[in-house]
Amino acid sequence: MGLKSSIKSWGSLFFIFLFVFNQVIFFEAISSGNNSQKMNCNINNFSGNPDESFMPNDIVNGNADLLVVDDLVITIDGSREGMHFLDISNPSRPKSLDVSFEPSQYLYELTNFGDIILLGLEHQNLSNSFMKIDLALSSTAYTEIAFWNKWLHGMCLTNDTLYSYLMDFYIGIDEFLIHNATNIDNLTLLGNTNVSGLELPRDFLVHEDFIYFTARYQNLSIYQVNSSYQLSFVQKYVFPSTIESIYFHEDYLFICSNLGFQIYDNSNPASLSLVTHYNISSAQSIRIRNDIAYLTTSDSFTILDLSNIFAPQILDQYIIGDDEYTEMWKIELRDNLAIILTKEMHIFDYPGKFGGYLYIFDVSSPTEIERLYPDRIPLLDNWDKFMLRLILLYIVLPVVTVLSVILIFVREYWKKKQQKKKDSSFET
Repeated sequence: MGLKSSIKSWGSLFFIFLFVFNQVIFFEAISSGNNSQKMNCNINNFSGNPDESFMPNDIVNGNADLLVVDDLVITIDGSREGMHFLDISNPSRPKSLDVSFEPSQYLYELTNFGDIILLGLEHQNLSNSFMKIDLALSSTAYTEIAFWNKWLHGMCLTNDTLYSYLMDFYIGIDEFLIHNATNIDNLTLLGNTNVSGLELPRDFLVHEDFIYFTARYQNLSIYQVNSSYQLSFVQKYVFPSTIESIYFHEDYLFICSNLGFQIYDNSNPASLSLVTHYNISSAQSIRIRNDIAYLTTSDSFTILDLSNIFAPQILDQYIIGDDEYTEMWKIELRDNLAIILTKEMHIFDYPGKFGGYLYIFDVSSPTEIERLYPDRIPLLDNWDKFMLRLILLYIVLPVVTVLSVILIFVREYWKKKQQKKKDSSFET
């Protein structure tokens, strides 16, 4: 066969192969798109129609808080402007609820006791309104029950008491207030304490008659509420790494940090006693039910058996995949569901990956947890598919063509060289 015929034959085979390959890629992309459900990353604009597409909302400065009450989920983003009220009665398809505030108000703090939800709304002058939602009446209607001319930095509602931590940037005084909340619409002040030396407190929890403040500088400060509703200092603890969250279960205090989580005997808050340390990377938040721990780390959702408190054992684990650009963060339990808020929301910077703010798992079987939301991780979007084809057309195709031609010439050259050797050998 001559060189011209060889080039023609190889070229025909190459273009047939290229055409078939391109059709396979095209078919796979189309079929994947048909079989894949578009992710509802912007849940607050989701109307409930599974076929409706919409643009996601990118929250670049992180998320702030999570509250779950019955079928209602409330989340706040780090800018305090992104307020998401969701109905999760169908957990695989969360649906937005229309709850709007004035443009100058930002949702800052959340707490609840039963069906009563309190929202701290910050105004532009750092003053705060206390709003109440009574779920027995409505999940979207709210009323103002108090107004304080200070910055609200935390609150906790129990059966008959409201605890709140206020900061005044103008005069530099931090104040801890305790109100009688038997009549939530008419709060009565029981006591207030000027608190100092907490070193930028992140949060506080109320356990029995003690207040546990966590700070950004690896500190845990414990105060007791005395008979006159004032705070009395009990003890301050310094830990080797920043505390992400704390949680109480029976007589134990669980502390999550990037070194894992530690379990302390909390029967005497003035002298915490270490029970055990569980080494797991970047523990974030934990909830416990029936000796089963539901733990979030930055890259996983882990279920642990605590029947032997000295040696927790993993029952199941969901690990963040390559197509998920998220970090697990706060977790709450509701019946057989685990609802998880992520630390940040990344959408536009990482197309083709799930970077939303919410995960929902079915944990009815702790040894076989199931992710309900997002029900599918998104595949490549149309822009990614277009770019891949563009690369194939303008980069891969010319390179493959040139290499094929070179290969044909080399092959023909080698055949001729071998033939010359044979001819020379024959003549000899």
